[in-house]
Amino acid sequence: MTYRLQRDNRKRLSVLIDERGEVIVRAPMSLSQTEIEAFLRSKQAWIEQKSARRKREAARFSRVFSFETCLLFGQGFPPGARAQVFGREILIPSRLTASGLKRFYRDLVEKAAEEFYRSLSNRGLSGVKVRSFRKKWGSCDSRGQICLSFRLAMIPWPLVEYVLIHEACHLKELNHSPRFWAEVEALCPDYRRRRTELKSFSCLSSFL
Repeated sequence: MTYRLQRDNRKRLSVLIDERGEVIVRAPMSLSQTEIEAFLRSKQAWIEQKSARRKREAARFSRVFSFETCLLFGQGFPPGARAQVFGREILIPSRLTASGLKRFYRDLVEKAAEEFYRSLSNRGLSGVKVRSFRKKWGSCDSRGQICLSFRLAMIPWPLVEYVLIHEACHLKELNHSPRFWAEVEALCPDYRRRRTELKSFSCLSSFL
């Protein structure tokens, strides 16, 4: 089994399968290589199954990861192309770089969130910020502040809409209780399907 080993002052050994299927083993400094290998053998079937699934998911976006294609709300565009977004023409950057795409995506998410949340001031929304979250799409705190990942600009709009609705419902229910999900369902009746589909884009949640 191929894996990347990270040692630090942690107390327990853990195994992480990242979004692209790489196996990362985090181990205490004192743990022997023999003990690590024995643990991995005991978990081998689970590790290989999850790694293979993640690799299959990531393969869909190989041209995105290599900066050959710009993924914009679920559609791929070549550098310098023109795309229609929210009724206006958007120019895709002519050079696809990590720093350039971050700025490009951040601007799009800021504009989309501003438009979407315009009617929600009566729900206690205090502000919206776009952040460089890794492994999550958004959050909402007790002050009514919603934070969104700039990476939302890469996934299909119905899934972005689900995330925006999800966080907006936290303004009323800052939990995941049945009452919270009832709020979500009232605004997004097919939220279960969208939530399931969103998981298939998890490999993008730490890209860039």
